[in-house]
Amino acid sequence: MFSRKVFVIVCVLGLLFSGSSNPAVSQELEGAFIFGSRNLSCAVENAPGETYTMVHHSSPGAIAYDSQRGWGYEVLVPGDASRGGYGQFGPFDDSPNGRTAFVDNSCPTEIYDSFIGAKNFMMNCDEFVVGDRETACSEVGLTPDGIIFRIDVPNGFYRFVGAFGSADNRHTSRILIENGGEGNPSMISDDHVVLVNNHDQAEHCPGTFARVGFGCKLPPEGNGPLFIDMDEDGYSSDGGPASPVIEVTEGYIRMHQLQGNANGGACGARDPNGGNAVLLELWSVEGEDAGGFLVGLNRTFNPAPFSPGQTVAVSLDVSNVQGATTVAETFPEDWTLVEAEGGAVEGNTVTFSVDADSVIEYSVRSPSGQCGASEFSAMLTPEGGCESNSSSSAVCEPVDCGREAPAVPPGCSRSARLISAPRRDQPAMIPADSAPPIILPMVSSAR
Repeated sequence: MFSRKVFVIVCVLGLLFSGSSNPAVSQELEGAFIFGSRNLSCAVENAPGETYTMVHHSSPGAIAYDSQRGWGYEVLVPGDASRGGYGQFGPFDDSPNGRTAFVDNSCPTEIYDSFIGAKNFMMNCDEFVVGDRETACSEVGLTPDGIIFRIDVPNGFYRFVGAFGSADNRHTSRILIENGGEGNPSMISDDHVVLVNNHDQAEHCPGTFARVGFGCKLPPEGNGPLFIDMDEDGYSSDGGPASPVIEVTEGYIRMHQLQGNANGGACGARDPNGGNAVLLELWSVEGEDAGGFLVGLNRTFNPAPFSPGQTVAVSLDVSNVQGATTVAETFPEDWTLVEAEGGAVEGNTVTFSVDADSVIEYSVRSPSGQCGASEFSAMLTPEGGCESNSSSSAVCEPVDCGREAPAVPPGCSRSARLISAPRRDQPAMIPADSAPPIILPMVSSAR
């Protein structure tokens, strides 16, 4: 096989609402891959001592499926020499996608500065064809189009850790995992799960990746990438990622990297290319527990944007609380605390304790005489769960900014409104009479 297996027994300690301890959980790493044009050697943080297998975009032969090593891209169009030989894999993006979006050139950040994806799909897919901005193209009769990465694994139950997207493109990605299967994406069986339903980076911005995980197992954070968590159906989630489970009975899985429903959004015009894979881990799992849980946090500011020297109310909507949880919120050093609302204050950190889903509020005053984006971050520590960090930025608009000004004053943005990532029942709405907003995604990461 392509990598040595790592066997982990996770015992989640602590009593939850059920009054009984969680059972021991078996989690076995069966494969860990990173995709891109740089031949990296990066450690798997979820499995100490292991290294990711590099799917190196160097030549068609280097990435084609090989039964001896047990992984690679399936040949969907035998003999197709187009796209520099990559046409045999279907609509493969043959241009090596090595980026320089992130300053940190070391692992794990460097992983996110490259990907393998698809481009130049046969048909157009957008909200005018589909009827909305989330529904998959195939659900309205369009032929699924994309590329397929095969991995041979023992039969059993699997969950996944992954990151999908681009560091500097407004691509749209749809990612499925199929139990076995054969042929091109249009022949996918019903025996599949959705990791990413539709991650549109014209809406969520380049550098913001769809994140798949479970329990305390997440892709490495890196220095600069942002993430939007996917739930068990591949939709965005405020409660942390929750990978679906698939039973493998055919001795292999196929990852379908597909065309998405691409639309213009807060970050610019639509880019129909995509299906981008950055990182994928396969975990064989047994037992009823994922091995931990994440507490979700959604931070909002009022007013947003704010002016220099203005008092800003900060609201922390804490979700998926399953027991005693501390929320240590750190505001920018040059801001002044106005009201802690019962939190314990130490320097520029206010710590709150909750034992159920709650909305925490406190207020701070922004510095006068300067403007820009200011980052707020919180460390969440749940009893029996995974410690995680959640960060987002508040944007300042100088008082002399305005649409009637003959010129844009220094420090002014053309529009500085925060828009949170849409959920399946709450698509992002951009007023027709307003300038495109700046979207500042919230990122949360487990440690």
